[in-house]
Amino acid sequence: MADEEIFHGNNEAQSLQQLRAKLRQGLMVGGVVLLAICAGAGGWAWQRHSLHLAQQKASARYCTALQLQNNATNREKAAQEFADLAAHAPDGVRSYAAMRLADYRARTGQLGEANTLWQQVIHDRKADPALQGMARFLVLNMALQHGSLPPAELQKGFEALIKDNSSWSGLAREGLVALDLQPGATQAQQAEAKRLLGEIVHAPDTSAALRERASLVLQILGEAG
Repeated sequence: MADEEIFHGNNEAQSLQQLRAKLRQGLMVGGVVLLAICAGAGGWAWQRHSLHLAQQKASARYCTALQLQNNATNREKAAQEFADLAAHAPDGVRSYAAMRLADYRARTGQLGEANTLWQQVIHDRKADPALQGMARFLVLNMALQHGSLPPAELQKGFEALIKDNSSWSGLAREGLVALDLQPGATQAQQAEAKRLLGEIVHAPDTSAALRERASLVLQILGEAG
């Protein structure tokens, strides 16, 4: 039937509400990035000496901003420092500062600015590929949470992350599960969600937290089905 629904009855509806709540909780990931940007560069050739000095100076400013961010009264000052670094710092610091600033903007409800910064990292050819993968996931995740992109476009984006076999492929699968279990989902979509959850559970590189969430959702689906 075209309008066939997966869950019937009060118990099933309650299970579905629990499932969606768990997915929302799991997908609401922040962009906190703690990376060893403060380590000395070393080994640079003489002809790159000026770039080396700029890198060191930017790294020191980045570390100072990290310390400022720990104090609530200094967070806006830290954000200003990250903003300047995201715009002007040399490669190796610029994208990290952009991700830190995007995280702060997202946490303070400035989602448009956060999205712009994530897009900056995605399109920065000098950015760390791991950071680019994170930025791609966060753009998709925000769009999923706020319904700002069509489901087909979200599906395409999550599938691209999985195809790249990045460290974000597990969370991308979880995003696809959330798409499959939206209101009005069919039995075929439920089956696809179960398949994806099984991949998450059995993947050797799945984090413990993600595996636990996937197992719980599988359990809820089993009870509701």
